[in-house]
Amino acid sequence: LTYAMSEMADLGIANLLSQCANLIIPFVSLGMSNAIIRFGLDKGNDKKQVFTNGLLTILLGYGMLLLCWPIVSRVAAVADYAVFLYIYVLTSCLRTLCTQFVRSRQLNKLAAVDGILCTFLTLAGYVVFLLGFDMGAEGYLLAIICGDVLSALFLFTTAKLWQFEYRPMDAGEPGII
Repeated sequence: LTYAMSEMADLGIANLLSQCANLIIPFVSLGMSNAIIRFGLDKGNDKKQVFTNGLLTILLGYGMLLLCWPIVSRVAAVADYAVFLYIYVLTSCLRTLCTQFVRSRQLNKLAAVDGILCTFLTLAGYVVFLLGFDMGAEGYLLAIICGDVLSALFLFTTAKLWQFEYRPMDAGEPGII
């Protein structure tokens, strides 16, 4: 990465943005990664509700982050990259949701393959965006975003996560999360 980023400032900005995203992600996801494993492994819980509740919670947290846009877009250190930062946070949360749900279904080999695939895709993104297009900090974030998006799509299709669509809870049914 040091070699690929033409200016040292890009490396510093990329590091700052990555750390900002890693700080924001737990707040946006509201700790869903732990809840997905916990409630997904319980035999008595409806897997569709676990996945749907996780997705809706992440979308709610992301909606709250969107409300902070006027403030975030004015912070000098991240203002030029705020859109990338927001997309990074969303894609990371969605990938984590898919990964943890696959693990809760005890598809551990698939989760391991996905980890390797995501790493390879992110590295390929670094090569394309940093060496090929010389995009600096934007390329660094795009590589991570692309890796997360493709990883989530891989899990969504191979684990058939679309089968866990939204189903409203019955009035007498207890909540799960």
